[in-house]
Amino acid sequence: MKPTVSVGLILLAVIISEAHARVRSQRDHRSASATPKNRRGSQKPITNGAHIKLNLTEVVREYIVKYIGKEVLNFSLKEQVGNEWPTVKAKTGELVYGDQCKKVTYFPDMDCSDYYIYYIYNGISSPFDLPINLTLSYKGIRNDTHELNINNASYIYWNPDNITMYPANTSQSNFSEEKCDFSIQVMFSGSFVYKVKDVEDDKPKEGSHYIGRVGLLNKYGLSQWGDEVLLYNISGVFTHTVTCTPKLNLKKAK
Repeated sequence: MKPTVSVGLILLAVIISEAHARVRSQRDHRSASATPKNRRGSQKPITNGAHIKLNLTEVVREYIVKYIGKEVLNFSLKEQVGNEWPTVKAKTGELVYGDQCKKVTYFPDMDCSDYYIYYIYNGISSPFDLPINLTLSYKGIRNDTHELNINNASYIYWNPDNITMYPANTSQSNFSEEKCDFSIQVMFSGSFVYKVKDVEDDKPKEGSHYIGRVGLLNKYGLSQWGDEVLLYNISGVFTHTVTCTPKLNLKKAK
């Protein structure tokens, strides 16, 4: 029998390597921010950000030190440096699911509830919002679409009915689950600005530089699409569980 995991709608800093254990521990730490029962199915999915795989600002600094100048006086992806303004823009692609995902089963003669969680193993921290539209089924009767910002996120979860992740009594509950990899491509285009004390070649000590060239570091999962575009794939594992229990008989006993 799978362990019971009661998960309230709370924000919790989760280190990805401990995500499952931390999610289980939430059963004793429900907060006042939990959605009231009379608003079930209406709340927005939660994102949280304790574990970040890539810090874009620090990676750009690393690139400047390696390819432009050893002593960095200032640089920015969003703010003015000297007389220069950066032109970097961020764009998020579509959420893509792996082939392992299969449809879950809803039992029409039972009361079914959904539990969604996206464990983001390769996340990103950047100075930009990274919005995505997330469309999720609610009880198999409708699709709810939510706009979320996945910048700094280490996981996303949606538990609209505040249920347990796995049924406590499998003899009375039906349980269905799908699990697969997912990815979201993030694109940064334009130029960052910088100011360094010394350079070793003919590069200017102060100016702008295409962000796509940061991909020359050839690590952190970054890649470039020409000089102006830097690409990164946010990725992880998606799990959707459906727990169905017998419908309550609301007729009063005579």
